[in-house]
Amino acid sequence: MKVSMLCKCLLFIKQLVIKAIIISIFFLLLSFIPSFSLATENDAYEHLSEVMDKFNNSFDVYTNQDEGGNHFYPSGWMGYIFSISIDTNWTSNCYSGTSCIKINFTASGSNWAGIYWQEPEDNWGTVANGGYNLSGATEVTFWAKGENG
Repeated sequence: MKVSMLCKCLLFIKQLVIKAIIISIFFLLLSFIPSFSLATENDAYEHLSEVMDKFNNSFDVYTNQDEGGNHFYPSGWMGYIFSISIDTNWTSNCYSGTSCIKINFTASGSNWAGIYWQEPEDNWGTVANGGYNLSGATEVTFWAKGENG
């Protein structure tokens, strides 16, 4: 009986030693990973700074579909509205980001159509204090292109 218990104890100790050796080898291999492949603390702070300030450095009308920094809504449809369609989540061939806006207009005779970007949505000047005070703005920048150029 005592020999049997001793054998079980030795087997258990052998298994522990094997596991300890495997863990030691794992940590030894980790030490060979080049440090340049791991993000540093400064990299993390820089990323946080960029993300947190993303919408404090500019006033975007549209960045990407449902982006937190988007201002205004394409809700002011006018003219012959049946000749115009809009896709605010177009993902093909965007200038930057993951999405852009695609607007289709089908001309027929002298029809016309347009879309106002409004804040708040559907505000035709009837909402008190609607919109934004942009009196300090110094430039407006946007990118536009046609289907064929």
